[in-house]
Amino acid sequence: MKHKRKHFCRFLAGGCAAFLLAGYALAGAQDWDPDAVIPQYTQMIAQNPSNAVAYQNRGAAYLRKGELEAALADLNRAIELDQSYVDAYNNRGNVYQKMEKFDLAMQDYDRAIALDSANAIALNNRGNLHSGIADYYHHRTTGKEALVQREYRLAEEDLTRALSVDSSYKEAFLNRANLYSSFNEDSKAVQDYTHAIALDPGDAKIYVSRGASYTKLDQDAKALADYTKALELKPDFGLAYNNRGMVYYGRSEYELAFNDFTKAKDCGYITPALLNNMGLVAYQLRRYDDAIDFFTMALSIDPNYKAALENMQIAYAAKGGS
Repeated sequence: MKHKRKHFCRFLAGGCAAFLLAGYALAGAQDWDPDAVIPQYTQMIAQNPSNAVAYQNRGAAYLRKGELEAALADLNRAIELDQSYVDAYNNRGNVYQKMEKFDLAMQDYDRAIALDSANAIALNNRGNLHSGIADYYHHRTTGKEALVQREYRLAEEDLTRALSVDSSYKEAFLNRANLYSSFNEDSKAVQDYTHAIALDPGDAKIYVSRGASYTKLDQDAKALADYTKALELKPDFGLAYNNRGMVYYGRSEYELAFNDFTKAKDCGYITPALLNNMGLVAYQLRRYDDAIDFFTMALSIDPNYKAALENMQIAYAAKGGS
């Protein structure tokens, strides 16, 4: 059977945007409700149309809501009013990054850092953008080795600088860990994930990420412990069930693997990779009809999923010879 795309996944800080390890951060305090503050800043702007702070803060609120055009308009106005406004450049960089206008995002992060070389948020965001570029060309193209190495070095430098400014910056640890893991430097990744866990031991997603690195390092017992801890913290965490199931599968503990895959599916984590994984287990248990059904379901979601197609052909051949 083809074991392609086993799907040992990690969570990227802040989710995922385009090809990026998306861990960029809004400038300013994080604990606020955008819907509550937008009317306040709108009133402030009505009272004083030259209030750069109100435009920047309302733009940040629109950004948090995902209203990118409104955010861009406000942040443009804030910068027109104050061309040295670091937070406005950083947040506009966030907007451009979400719009996949990466050159413009990089220019804004560069400007923010030029104005404040010790701005940990801007350093994290620029490092994250360099990391995304490095990851994209590393995994999807050839002949770009020099570019990949340059972007990797710049990402590592920025993220390390961010942590030198703020040693409690969880997102920077996560982004640097993701960078290391993407380039198979998982021992380094584990160290950074461990720092992030120390800062936020209740974040189940970090345990899944560290578990994925332990899996790549063939440290199955530690991977299982991390996935189990993630499930203690978040019992409906489908990805944690999927990844733990893959560890059991690698250990030929097929019943345990199938139980975890089933729980992942019951949690609503239904992906072609999960269904392919369920088919792999069913095949190993000689349940060929079930295996074919799971591979078929995987292909119904992604008709181009090569591993499921090849596995289904093998399952049909095994069924015919059984």
